[in-house]
Amino acid sequence: MSPHLSVSLRASLSASSGAPCACALQSVSARSGIRAQTVPSLTRTCRRADASVSSGLKSRSRRAGVSCSANQSDASLPAQASAEGAAFKTLQSSFSSLDPDFFSALPRNLQVDLKDAVFDLTNGNVAAECGPAVSASLSALAAALTAADGSPAAAAAAAVARLADAAAKLPPAGRERAVLGRRLRAAGRRFTGMGGYAQGKAAQLGRAMAAAAQAVSVGCADDGASNFDPVRRLQLGPLTVDVTPSKALTGAGVAAAFAVVSWQLAAGLQAVSEDSLAYANDNALTLALSLRGALLALGYGSCMISAFAVVGLLALARELSSQQGGEGGK
Repeated sequence: MSPHLSVSLRASLSASSGAPCACALQSVSARSGIRAQTVPSLTRTCRRADASVSSGLKSRSRRAGVSCSANQSDASLPAQASAEGAAFKTLQSSFSSLDPDFFSALPRNLQVDLKDAVFDLTNGNVAAECGPAVSASLSALAAALTAADGSPAAAAAAAVARLADAAAKLPPAGRERAVLGRRLRAAGRRFTGMGGYAQGKAAQLGRAMAAAAQAVSVGCADDGASNFDPVRRLQLGPLTVDVTPSKALTGAGVAAAFAVVSWQLAAGLQAVSEDSLAYANDNALTLALSLRGALLALGYGSCMISAFAVVGLLALARELSSQQGGEGGK
């Protein structure tokens, strides 16, 4: 290539401001009068240069995109940690605002919900699912909720503070956070179900627990690989029975059958008139009449209790079905 051609080519490339090399070569050849045999070899060389430049630009663009995505992810971590810390702080304040004997003074029916919440927090192998630190914190929280003396509310607030520190060390968007979020969310539903008890403090506690669950599980994909099972269980000494809608409906059917049998027995006994009773003396007659009255009261009382059991079991089956439907929708 002549010096004049090199100078012309460099000048054309500088003036083209990023135009492809082949186009610049055509412009130079038109101005400089290059032979036709020389142009094809120069064109192939320029095309290879164009391909190399384009590949380099695409590679730099991909690296810039990955770097930008990583920077955005890193920038979102402090905001997520701040929201998580605020949610746990609210939960801790909710426990601290309770009376010292709040949990021990719960009515018997709400004590069942409290035990269910404790079960939701500690069911299964928590250490393997969420790590030893989270497992120890949840165990401390469960022990505080079921403590019969001392200051359970203050102990629960301290356990929540430990739980916040342990959750902050979990990997972002990891499986451990997803499992912890499900546990807190399930326990929060138990407290929310207590309704307006104690001016709604129990429901407020449940909402704070649900908010903490939402904050700790942001960005987590629930893969369903956890062994956590929020099913209610009835503890009868060494016997544990799962409370499911089908079992509640079965119990309602048994209670209805028992109510019918009790009603028929009581009605049959009542159909026997007192005049048909013949005994040797008045004392025996008085004893028979007393026994008859007691059996009638027992029969009709059993019928009424069975009827109430039917209504309660049907309501329980409906509640469990709605909860399962809500969890399935999520």
